[in-house]
Parts: sequence; C-alpha cells; structure tokens
Amino acid sequence: MRTWYLALAAAGAILTLLPLPFRITADCAVQPSATRYVSARFDGMLKEALVRPGDRVRQGDVLVRLDGREIELQSNSVGAEKDKASKMRDQYMAVGDTAAAQIARLDELRFTGQLKLLEEKLQALTLVSPVNGIVLTGDLKRIEGSPVSKGQTLFEVAPLDKMDMELAIREQDIAHVEPGMNVQVRVAAYPEKTWPGTI
Repeated sequence: MRTWYLALAAAGAILTLLPLPFRITADCAVQPSATRYVSARFDGMLKEALVRPGDRVRQGDVLVRLDGREIELQSNSVGAEKDKASKMRDQYMAVGDTAAAQIARLDELRFTGQLKLLEEKLQALTLVSPVNGIVLTGDLKRIEGSPVSKGQTLFEVAPLDKMDMELAIREQDIAHVEPGMNVQVRVAAYPEKTWPGTI
C-alpha cells in the first residue's frame, strides 16, 4: 500500500511539472492598423457622394465627384485671354514693337500656366480610394451641393488586411500574459470563426 502512495505522489509531482493549457478570455476593441485620408485638393462644390461609412471599396473606386462648372468657366476665360495675348504679340511683332511683343509673350506664358493648373483641377474632380478597405467616416450624401475647402478630409478609408486589437485583460490574469504569445480572436459578428494573432 505504501508503494502505491509513493507511486501516486511521484505521478502527482511529475504532473505538476507538465505545462497545462491556460485560457484567458478578454474583451477587445478592433481597429485598423492604418487609416488613409481622402481630402479635397482645392476649394469647390460637392457634386455627388458615392459611398457611405461601412461601405467596402477597392483601390481606385470613385468615392466622390466635385462640381467642375466653375473651373470650366475659368478655363474658358483664361483660354480667351491667352488667345488675346497671342494675337497682341503677333500684332506687336508685325509693327516692330519688340518690347510690347515680349510683354504679350510673357502674358501668354502666364495664361498657359493657369490653363495647365485648371486642367489639373479638372482631372482632380473625381476622388478615388487609395486602398482596398472600408470607409470609416465620410457620410457626405446629406451635404451634396455644399462647398468643400482645400485640405478638408472627406473620407477615412482603412485597409482590412491588418488589424490591431486592444485587449482588456483582467488584473489577476495579466501575470500570465507575455509578448509573443499566440491568441485566438473571436468576434460577436462571426461567433463560429476565429482569427490567429500575436500579443
């Protein structure tokens, strides 16, 4: 009988040396690792918003269109001024007034630069998603037709390929957690699915 107790004690001692799995459950907040901002490149009017927060987008998908009528009017006006300067230069050259022709040529170059800038603005009227992901903020449907200013953030888009999770571990369990430990994450929206992660 004594041998039996000794064998049990030895088995118990060996079992205490074996690592046993330990499970900690904790609430977590999921957030994207990075966020990309889509902002207006110049002052203008919001013509049409095509997405809302929560929508999935792919890189290059159109998010919003700005109204280009004012830019087209400016472009037409500057184009007319450029043509006028070109004609004036030709007239001054015909009569031999080189100084006036040079001034008209400089005006023509200035108007050409303005036209190039306006052309760039026309091409920037459509704002697209910089990444594949999900729209976090930017519910602009209700403010279509309103002005937007240069640099104003219109949308926040987050890629979904990498996420950070902030765990709320109980104080009595924190001693059992170390960096590099593997975790399994389960969210309420998909209770049957788990995602691997690392502390």
